[in-house]
Amino acid sequence: MQRKHMRIGVRVTPDRVTGVRLVRDEAREHHSEAVEHPGGLEAALGRVLAQLAGDIEDRPTATVTFEVSQLFAPDQGEPVTVVRIAPRAPMDDAHAYSGVSVAQRALQTVHVTGGHSNAGEALATFEASGLRSRLRGQPPGGRYVVTSVGASVNAAHEIEASRILLDEAAPASVVQSHSFHNTSFSVRERTGVLNSSHLAYAEGIATSLATVAAAHIPNARLFVMTNDGGAAPLASLSLKPVHSLFSGLAAEFVGVAAVAGIDDGRIVMRRPDSVSFGEVTAGAPTVVSRSRDSAGELIATRTVHLVTLDDGSVGDWMGEPLEITVTAAGLVELPGTDGCERIELDAGALGAACSQLVEWFEQAVQINNAPEKEQALGNAEAKVRARLVSYGSPPSQVRILDCRVIGASYQNPNVVTVRVRGAAGPSPREIFEETSG
Repeated sequence: MQRKHMRIGVRVTPDRVTGVRLVRDEAREHHSEAVEHPGGLEAALGRVLAQLAGDIEDRPTATVTFEVSQLFAPDQGEPVTVVRIAPRAPMDDAHAYSGVSVAQRALQTVHVTGGHSNAGEALATFEASGLRSRLRGQPPGGRYVVTSVGASVNAAHEIEASRILLDEAAPASVVQSHSFHNTSFSVRERTGVLNSSHLAYAEGIATSLATVAAAHIPNARLFVMTNDGGAAPLASLSLKPVHSLFSGLAAEFVGVAAVAGIDDGRIVMRRPDSVSFGEVTAGAPTVVSRSRDSAGELIATRTVHLVTLDDGSVGDWMGEPLEITVTAAGLVELPGTDGCERIELDAGALGAACSQLVEWFEQAVQINNAPEKEQALGNAEAKVRARLVSYGSPPSQVRILDCRVIGASYQNPNVVTVRVRGAAGPSPREIFEETSG
């Protein structure tokens, strides 16, 4: 007889920890604890997990997914040194940095000659000696972001600069901008700086969550909600926290879609401070490839596509989307013939509990003919499937949601972006419907 699987979603904020437990054919459970001293957040989390875990003798296999976006404050973050690789330094102050986000967090910017064209050819020889000379006197333990012109096609100069930093600067971390896919130099750099500035705090959060979870639910697989409405291994929070900075609304939208029983359709989500319109396709929210940070600047992280609406904007062109309310307390209200039905579950925690594992592969490649295109897509899809299986998903549960080649504007016509999006596990609707109210 197959053991039941317990899914736990936990929304963690500075003042409250709220959790939801879902087990097939069993009643849903909801627990919430205020963050109080002594003990603080870890004690509140421990109490919630202990309540949700149930009898340890009869405990099924478990996954715990955390939603932690509210723990990150906009003005939070350590200073970062930017190593900017380009054929020449900026000619004027207008191009000295890439927006307010970088200016607030960048301790200094080191300019190094190098970079590649959109076809991947070197524009200038990498100035390794120049970087070494600029590192002399730098204190150890610094955080660095390396960003190079053309790195989305050819990352050789970013990789070489990172090797020099690791060998000679004794850094706390080195982030390479090409790990955030975008054709814009400034967007990649801004994303890297935002990510790097939050690394130390994110590492502390991930360690605390893992320690408390291990004490109350041993051997559980631990995940964190991401901005695209999916989940990734908790360890990824320590590497790329930028992909979880905006997961709060995404988690609520996934929870709303699960309660509404929608795998394909449009939803208007009403909250006390906003009205948003979003769409679910094949059991997953539609996303955009770029978002905006607290300063309104573009960053390279995929987020659930939620459009803010005025009441007058909800029109026939939407095909009469289902309108669902998320109350000030975070609970879900469904419209009905006899009035609203309130689901006594926190929408964000429920979304975390229902979330699917999601993995992306997105890379600029040079393709000359149709066979090369098919090979590039096949290789990318195989990598996505392998990663999802490595996270603990059975191969039979892996689904490819998107697999395509995207042309790039104003670039070499043979340079395109290969994009694959994969998900693992049942849809949020299926997970929710397997349980009883």
